[in-house]
Amino acid sequence: MSKFEWKELPDWADDDYWELFKQAATQQSIAWEFLRRKPEYRADYSHLTSVMSQGDGWRFTDEAKVFYPPRQPDETEHRWMLRVVRDFGVDPITTPLDVFFANKWGMEAIHDPFLPYTPAVRFLEPGRDFPRLIIRPEDFDDLIEAGELEGGGDVPVVADWCAALVFDITRPLDAQLEQAGKVLRQHRKKLKATGRFKKAGGMNEKPHVWIRHLRVIDALRTVPKLTSEEIALLLGGNVAKTASKEERRKQGDNFIRDARKKSYADHRRILLATPKKKSPQT
Repeated sequence: MSKFEWKELPDWADDDYWELFKQAATQQSIAWEFLRRKPEYRADYSHLTSVMSQGDGWRFTDEAKVFYPPRQPDETEHRWMLRVVRDFGVDPITTPLDVFFANKWGMEAIHDPFLPYTPAVRFLEPGRDFPRLIIRPEDFDDLIEAGELEGGGDVPVVADWCAALVFDITRPLDAQLEQAGKVLRQHRKKLKATGRFKKAGGMNEKPHVWIRHLRVIDALRTVPKLTSEEIALLLGGNVAKTASKEERRKQGDNFIRDARKKSYADHRRILLATPKKKSPQT
């Protein structure tokens, strides 16, 4: 970290300064000193000030909002809202950029990283961070860096149909358990909004369908030049035999798509599937 880049920082070797700092230090002031040194935080503040420099009406510009689910290129806000409601059945969410960055860094408002701590720099209560949702490998890195998880090297990846939560058992659990429900419902809502929501019930298929998946997988593995139409004729039953060539091709394509999708599925989900109850024989 060069002196040119951080002119306002004190000399790290100045014992007298750091002794005075220690005498007046609080958790908030120390937390701020760490945060304002983060390159990611400085980049967010720089981006925000760039947007704000557009003038008094900066809050009404597209750059001053964070859209969720994300807008497509050249999509107007009105068309984005219609698409989200139509395709995902959820409410579109727009968050002011300054609020988004403040929430991202756990602050009431984002502040200039080139200024030292003042009482105006206020952090949200740390307890709000728990329980923490784990959905990406980077989330494990954050926990390790914060000293909340031990380990390193390879980290597990949470499947799309699962969610992992980390609790702080030194704090009241009832509030964290209540918050866990809110966190999970919000996460599921986001998955639905981005088309990545997968119901576990999709594994409750009948045995003959699973067997068809296996046969298609084996067919693709052992007969590379096998066509979709040939697969449909063999596995599509009477429907395929009476269908047109184009219809058989589409049916075979669907068989191949479904089989490939299931080939990547976690086999343990099959074990979790609820078996169909057999009707009692009379």
